Amino acid sequence: MNSNKKNISDLKKQRLVEYFKCKEDPIYFMEKYVKLSLAGGDRSVELYDKQKEFIKEFYAKNHIIVLKTRQTGLSTISQMLACHLVSFYKNVVIGVISKSGAESTDFCRHVLSMIDSLPAWLKPEFDKRTEQTFILKNGSKFYSSQVNDANPEGTLRGKSLTLLILDESAFVSKIDEAYTSMAPTLFKAQQLAKQENIPYGTIIISTPNKTIGKGKWYYQNWVAAQAGRSIFHPFKLHWKDIPEFANDPNWYKTQCDILNNVEWKIAQELDMQFVASSNSFFPSDTIKSLNKCGKEPIHKMNFYKTNFNIFEQPDANKFYLIGVDTASEGGSDSSTIVVCEYETLNQVAEYKAANIRVEDFCDAVSKVSTVFSNNLLIVESNSYGNQVCEYLTRRDSYYNLYMTKQKTATIDNSRGRKKNKYRYGLYTGPQNRPLIIDALYTFVVDDPSIIRSELLALELIGLVDNNGKVQADEGEKDDLAMAFGFCCYVKLYDPPMGISLKFTDRGSMEDFHDIAAWNNIGSSLVAPEITSLKDIKAADRLEFLDRSNSLMRQLIKSNLGKMMGQQKSNSIDMLDLIDYRNEKTGGFPN
Repeated sequence: MNSNKKNISDLKKQRLVEYFKCKEDPIYFMEKYVKLSLAGGDRSVELYDKQKEFIKEFYAKNHIIVLKTRQTGLSTISQMLACHLVSFYKNVVIGVISKSGAESTDFCRHVLSMIDSLPAWLKPEFDKRTEQTFILKNGSKFYSSQVNDANPEGTLRGKSLTLLILDESAFVSKIDEAYTSMAPTLFKAQQLAKQENIPYGTIIISTPNKTIGKGKWYYQNWVAAQAGRSIFHPFKLHWKDIPEFANDPNWYKTQCDILNNVEWKIAQELDMQFVASSNSFFPSDTIKSLNKCGKEPIHKMNFYKTNFNIFEQPDANKFYLIGVDTASEGGSDSSTIVVCEYETLNQVAEYKAANIRVEDFCDAVSKVSTVFSNNLLIVESNSYGNQVCEYLTRRDSYYNLYMTKQKTATIDNSRGRKKNKYRYGLYTGPQNRPLIIDALYTFVVDDPSIIRSELLALELIGLVDNNGKVQADEGEKDDLAMAFGFCCYVKLYDPPMGISLKFTDRGSMEDFHDIAAWNNIGSSLVAPEITSLKDIKAADRLEFLDRSNSLMRQLIKSNLGKMMGQQKSNSIDMLDLIDYRNEKTGGFPN
């Protein structure tokens, strides 16, 4: 008898130790005790590394948004998370939103099945259970629902959710309205859970579903998470992260066949790509390529609580264009910097800061200019950008700042001819905005691989053409895209011939020859003659630019020495050279 009591006591101790081990280690609990109801009987779970990483991410960071391939098991993992929480914590309240009533019922049924499969000493007791709801005796509750199209604001209303799971959220109608109505109660309940050391959070799961319509809310939240301006942490799960699929040479082909080999469906469901909408600015094949862009930065520097991401080692022997777009501190837009290597226009760095003081952003621009020191700073001078121009042109500093030619000119009495006037920065308006957009289109379509960051790629994917006006879709951002567009514009239509450099010796002629060769010359001077940019064939444009560049180099070789000799300081201002060149040749070639 005493022996039996001792055995029972030992068993209780063992189970108590096991109970707390399961509570502290959800992965151990899932793999050892949770069973999945599959054809042929219940089966234990063996999680893959990437699935385990997701579980750890949730318990560590609470708020996760997942971009996934179909059939990668994230819905099942979420069901196991729910099973773990209601089994080991009191008064947990879990809400699940699915894209249909049938799927919400299915989600609840799977969680119930997992609880039923647990051994008796681990299994919580039920107070109530239905197809979409259950309540446990430990006070934990589970609700599963779809969004009611007629009353989306009423979805899970009044439920103090400690965990919200939005399953396949890019395919749920009016998910934005439902989430907005839940947010205040959700925040309060999760704050209380945090105080009680109860796991809490929000999990958004989906494959992509374009950038508009049902999928717009998910797309916007994914972009915001990538930009670091959201409580959600981005997490990707590709089919290649699942060894069972990656090691099966027939899996991908079979899935393509299931999707009837429809290209856009394969791109969306298997390759996690945001496919083109009907009014997307870029063609579908370019958007497909942009979805594949995105690499991890090799360095991260932090300015004013924002990372400056560097994708390529700075090279003192290379010349860089630095596009700068400035926003107000209190506005919804971000201040952005994009650095591009001149010859290839490869994006090599980026900075996107929300709600940053203009004065602090000026300092960030200065720091970026120091890292990529051989540069041309292209600062949009409209509105708040003018403050950046003023900062960069103060007397105690020197920055290589882009200059815009003004319509008015002055008379140079020493030469008896008109001398063009220039202002610092790139002033954008009706005349050159179409050129900026055209240059952006030209370089991205020609070679999407020049885009190195996923954040910039997503902004480019989100650009739409609304009756001839190219802009970010409603509720989306184009701050990085515009900064990059400034670089494209200068590269294609106004290369750095307007840089205020001084040539101090004849050896500089060779250096300037290199500058002229950096790009086919072209100029903003030719812009008014172009009435329909998209009607100009690429080959014709290149032929024009090559011819113009050749003429410039010839002029430099034959006249630079003579012009320098005429200058008292034995130096020549680049702007004078431009004026001289236009006077000599009668303008740019037609």
